Amino acid sequence: YNGTYWNVTGVTYAGTGTNGNAWNQLYAPSALFIDSDDNMYISDSGNFRIMYYLLNAASGTLVAGTGVGGTALNQLAVAGIRYLYVDVNQSIYINDAYNNRIVRWASGGSTGVLKAGTGTGGSALTQVNYPYGIWVDSTSNIFVTELSNHRVTKWAPSSSTGVVVAGVSGSS
Repeated sequence: YNGTYWNVTGVTYAGTGTNGNAWNQLYAPSALFIDSDDNMYISDSGNFRIMYYLLNAASGTLVAGTGVGGTALNQLAVAGIRYLYVDVNQSIYINDAYNNRIVRWASGGSTGVLKAGTGTGGSALTQVNYPYGIWVDSTSNIFVTELSNHRVTKWAPSSSTGVVVAGVSGSS
């Protein structure tokens, strides 16, 4: 015992505890990013959207997705969002795993821009295969962990081809 005390009563910061698609509800949230002001970006996978919650807000704001799943750049795949990253300009990098791509939504944007992958899984360096985690460095290079390719790839800001930085070029 080191004198540390943890509050064992949970506190709800987003959602109501009941699934739904209202602005104050979430359905199968699967990823979370908290910015420097403690505001939250939440992948609301069951609703095919990314929601933004100001600290202590009762409802969120739609910042990516349409609420309808699909493969268009303004849509996200069901349960496919494994990780989010938000840069200093509030651009959201979305790991759209089931669509085998990384898309970036500019702050206030109505559609994403393809930043890594083609939308079809594979082992070519132009493709990602079930991307699982992402990180964006200070020069906007995107690092992608690919679950089905057993590798980490680095994507330069204007490149349509990744470079393997860990693991080997795998296959699905």
